[in-house]
Amino acid sequence: MAIKEQFHKNQVEIEGIVTKVWNRKGDVFARLAIYDQHAEVLEPGENGGFPKRKAHYITLQFVEGKTDDGGSVSLGSKDKVYATGYLRDSSFSESLQTFLRKAKKFDRIEDRDDDVYVGRVATYVVVESLIRYSN
Repeated sequence: MAIKEQFHKNQVEIEGIVTKVWNRKGDVFARLAIYDQHAEVLEPGENGGFPKRKAHYITLQFVEGKTDDGGSVSLGSKDKVYATGYLRDSSFSESLQTFLRKAKKFDRIEDRDDDVYVGRVATYVVVESLIRYSN
């Protein structure tokens, strides 16, 4: 008896706080800060309150600036959102010099680093639906 091949569902449900919004090639992107029980504790909670945690970050992608149902996206910094969608990887390459500048490692840049290219992969959540909570 042959075993039927199974595929994992590529579905994401995520909630967080928008830290940055930008446009690129007709798409809208939003950087989301996520604070959950898996994040590193920076300060313990006071008087029985929640501890202060270090955020995890992920990028949301709105293809052509819309959700899957065609709704236009209007987001700003500090908006709290809930999104559903799926993961998508985007491969690209950039010079080692560019990579080190983005990482603010200026002291590690050498003369020929602009001639060396590194492969990179960015992973996004392509948003199908979005709920923006009121501020």
